[in-house]
Amino acid sequence: MFESYLNSIGLSFTNNELSTKFEVGNSGGMRRSIKNNTLILIADHKKKMYSNIWFDDVLFYTGMGKNGNQSLDYKQNKILKNAKSLGVTLLLFEVYEKNEYIFRGEVELSGEPIKDIQEDINKNEREVFLFPLVLIKNATDVHNIDALRKKKLYSKYSNQSLYLLFKKQKNIRERYITVNTYYRNVVLSEFVKRIANGVCQLCNQFAPFYINSVPYLESHHVIWLSRSGSDSIDNLVAICPNCHKKMHYVEDSCDLDKLLNVAIENKYSFLKMVEGFS
Repeated sequence: MFESYLNSIGLSFTNNELSTKFEVGNSGGMRRSIKNNTLILIADHKKKMYSNIWFDDVLFYTGMGKNGNQSLDYKQNKILKNAKSLGVTLLLFEVYEKNEYIFRGEVELSGEPIKDIQEDINKNEREVFLFPLVLIKNATDVHNIDALRKKKLYSKYSNQSLYLLFKKQKNIRERYITVNTYYRNVVLSEFVKRIANGVCQLCNQFAPFYINSVPYLESHHVIWLSRSGSDSIDNLVAICPNCHKKMHYVEDSCDLDKLLNVAIENKYSFLKMVEGFS
């Protein structure tokens, strides 16, 4: 049965199709199949109550329970935590558009669940558990999965909603360390592009083309992450693809000085943009 799952990686299903093919119920974020000894995990990025966030190749998946503090002894949370010892296969789906469930493949826990504070269904703060999941088997590299989908999703957020997501990501990252990887904050990338407003911050020319009616610019770390640069707003600029290539191959000192100053200006623009959101 499991081999048939692998043939479906990357495909989209409606909720009814998911329920039928994978032999699970048609509701909930965690769906158990006793027959196949699987647990379906659905990361619905449209829902704002549960915060499911990728950091490089790790997905921090929020546990089950809408009211009050979550428990690791509660229903599917217990199964997810002990999946390896129970022999339960974990299968991940992601949702960016209504009734479109994208199958990512098999996942496994990469560490112990960590505690986080989120709002429950009644808008009250409560304690939840975040399960760090990584894709295994023949799953697609998450760095290349639906990049445009994610950018499109974040582009619909208001400045305030985007800032709250940034705070959530920052909070989680400070409590979980990934070794030998360079973290890139997609939310900050969206912010710096909003600050640039379609104009390359190096050559000062308008973006060369549009994607989904949005002028295309690329975020660039002035001091590269591989050279100990920080993934922060004061080290981030938005530049056109041509200038981006130039910065990685030519490394002109005048361009570098200019972008260092621009990045500092971006920091103050960012602080002004999000003032009062905390």
